[in-house]
Amino acid sequence: PADVAIQLTFLRLMSTEASQNITYHCKNSVAYMDQDTGNLKKALLLQGANEIEIRAEGNSRFTYGVTEDGCT
Repeated sequence: PADVAIQLTFLRLMSTEASQNITYHCKNSVAYMDQDTGNLKKALLLQGANEIEIRAEGNSRFTYGVTEDGCT
């Protein structure tokens, strides 16, 4: 509904950081850190509700970190 969209827009404008728990079931894939190369170039690319790409690394303020990376 429209009232939820308005609330989310306002929350996005007033926030500088957020957290969310995501479970990713990996099978022979990289989720965050590539163990072979030790870098984040193959890390998951997330997309926000406003279609902004959220990356594991980069100069953007739209980056993410992980608490546990169990994919190898």
